[in-house]
Amino acid sequence: MPQQAHLEKYFNEKEHSYLSFRPHDPYAENFTKHFLDSGPIDSHHRILEVGAGEGRFSLHLLKAGYDVTCVDLSERLRNKFFENAQRCGLAIEARRFHCMPIEDFVKEQESDSFDVIAGFFVLHHLEIKGLAKMFSGFNRLLKHGGKIYFIEPNRLNILYFFQVTLMPDFEWRKEIGMYKLSPGFFRRILSEAGYEKIVTKNFGFFPPQVINRKPSLLHFESRLEQAPLIRDFLPFLTVTAEPQRDNL
Repeated sequence: MPQQAHLEKYFNEKEHSYLSFRPHDPYAENFTKHFLDSGPIDSHHRILEVGAGEGRFSLHLLKAGYDVTCVDLSERLRNKFFENAQRCGLAIEARRFHCMPIEDFVKEQESDSFDVIAGFFVLHHLEIKGLAKMFSGFNRLLKHGGKIYFIEPNRLNILYFFQVTLMPDFEWRKEIGMYKLSPGFFRRILSEAGYEKIVTKNFGFFPPQVINRKPSLLHFESRLEQAPLIRDFLPFLTVTAEPQRDNL
């Protein structure tokens, strides 16, 4: 079965509770804050979220008035996205969500379509050998001064091993890609795809169950993120980059 079909089955047939949208979700809201703090992102900028799922992150951005377009493989998650939007009192146009493979979406779009292309925990599910080609396609879609922003699991954090092993929502063969993604890997393939200003950074500390019960811990977490001894092992890896100027 092709990778695309495996992924569609994985997210259509399994109930991934850890990806569920919640109208009040300090943990997910903290991720969108990190995203917005990564650079000057204004409400008039066009944002593309790759692998948006049921809107765990994109709906928080849409609630805040940002211009977000979503793409995801799963028809079930697309339907959940619009159900969740209704729960939030948001009237989201159907054109905001494209249910198709990322590669097909990229082919259909005109050049210079978006200011930011982002994804939250999506790249490690894709075929690693195809990421450079995918990033090249994103390069074409970005406007002058645009950028990419992705968050992935940090493979050096041991908690992911226990999470994938012990939680029924996960399957190792669908999550193993996280161990192939490293700062060096991203610097190499993004350079090949025509990007510059490639920056990787780790952040986070507490799991969602803790943050959502006690959001005040985010202040303590921000201090922990500065500790040199644990910085390399913090759970989340962010990757930002911009197309090289001579490619624009």
